[in-house]
Amino acid sequence: MNRWMALSALVIVGACETIPSAHSATPAPVVIAQPAPSASPVMTPEQTLLEADRLLAGLAQQKGIAAALSETADPVDGFVIDKSGAYQGQQAIVQGLSPATAAGPMFWQADKVFVSRSADFGITSGNYVQVLTAAEAGQGRYIAVWRKDSGGTWRILSDVMTPKTKPAPKARVLR
Repeated sequence: MNRWMALSALVIVGACETIPSAHSATPAPVVIAQPAPSASPVMTPEQTLLEADRLLAGLAQQKGIAAALSETADPVDGFVIDKSGAYQGQQAIVQGLSPATAAGPMFWQADKVFVSRSADFGITSGNYVQVLTAAEAGQGRYIAVWRKDSGGTWRILSDVMTPKTKPAPKARVLR
């Protein structure tokens, strides 16, 4: 065992470039290790708000839109408006949006993100689709107003969902 360790040490030392050889007049350069790049790059305020919007969408898939919005809304100032009414406070949001959750899952994606200069207030907006039945879905736009709480977590102040209306059929003129 000792011979194997000694032989291994000789091979490692012989392969090492930092030991100057007898034939070399200049020593090998010393390389200073650079710190490894951070695993998570610093995100801009817009990226953090967009990520909060995405996390809300994921939470809605797990728990339903009512529970997701009630958990994400500001506990004091948060409210939600949809086609059936306006709801403020966690309990009111859950009760008011429960029929929407029963209708089917809702999917959305932000296409606009704005953040204040102070990076504590922002808006996300985009399209949503809600599955109503196996063959029917409702579509619309949403706009969510966000504010960071004292712990730095984005909270919904207001979420408004506006369904797209179907265009009225063109009137036919009979002659």
